[in-house]
Amino acid sequence: MSTIYICEQGALIRKVSRRIIAEKDKQVLLDIPIIKIDRLFVFGNVQVTTQAMALLLDHGIDVTYFTSRGRLRGKLNSSISKNIFLRLAQYERWSDEKYKLKLCRNIIEAKLKNMNFVIKRYLSNHPEENFDRSLQTIDRGLKSLDEKNNIAGLLGIEGSSSGAYFAAFGQMFRKELQFKKRVRHPSTDPINALLSLGYVMITNEIASHLEGLAFDPFLGFLHGIKYGRKSLALDMVEEFRQPLIDNFTLKLANLEIFVEKDFKQIPDAGLNLNDEKFKEYLALYESKLSESVFAKDLTVKNWRDLFQQQGRRLEKAVLEDKDYKPFTMEKGGLKDAISGD
Repeated sequence: MSTIYICEQGALIRKVSRRIIAEKDKQVLLDIPIIKIDRLFVFGNVQVTTQAMALLLDHGIDVTYFTSRGRLRGKLNSSISKNIFLRLAQYERWSDEKYKLKLCRNIIEAKLKNMNFVIKRYLSNHPEENFDRSLQTIDRGLKSLDEKNNIAGLLGIEGSSSGAYFAAFGQMFRKELQFKKRVRHPSTDPINALLSLGYVMITNEIASHLEGLAFDPFLGFLHGIKYGRKSLALDMVEEFRQPLIDNFTLKLANLEIFVEKDFKQIPDAGLNLNDEKFKEYLALYESKLSESVFAKDLTVKNWRDLFQQQGRRLEKAVLEDKDYKPFTMEKGGLKDAISGD
């Protein structure tokens, strides 16, 4: 099964028998049997015929729409899970302040541990660097998590630890692309553009898995309620930022797969990859998610499989009123050196 990305502007996706065809100016860009498609991502000005849409939905294939620059617009779901019992349990756990605090503490603890791992893994390849201040700040945060009796206090620790982490992270870039601080939207530099794009992509992936399980994606524990925001997906994204997207971005920059000239300024949207490099990013992202990954206490094939397994782990925790165990990086969990050397 495959994830299909269509980002050729002006393309038309149509159905021919039991196949999906993408074409532009009467030239076929893609011709694939429906049984080989797992999900379809559509970017920008791409048309999907009603017949093609019906075929996709009939086969349980979701269609996700992005802007041409990768910002999520929305998704057409093939179906909605009928598991009302999970949603009822989710609402009940959300109303339990003690449960919610413990879950949020576990998420932030995992995130801080992953920050530590990234820094220490880099130091193992570059012992000449000094990240003592950052590591000390994160360690203090880990030790003080149990002292906080509300989510605001936990978020304060997460904020100070993130600042320390990004200070060290910025020193890991050894080639043309450099990083000074985290800037969200609009992105002001190439590294922030790559980070934001990666976070958007995995947020969509994780949201799809959670919705498929019948969670209410808008009811988050750590991120809380905000109109139109899939806060529960953002909760789970926290455990994957450093292991997946930060490491991926570091490799892309240090191997000079992307350089300054690959980006362009978009009015009101900040810095973005140009069209050809954006397509290359999607191919590399897909390859990254297909890489094998080590997860303690779980048998997983790759990152997508890990997303699914963590979703099911959260489902079990919510249904049974048990602790949720977020993913943390372990020795041997990354195949490539994160320095990109």
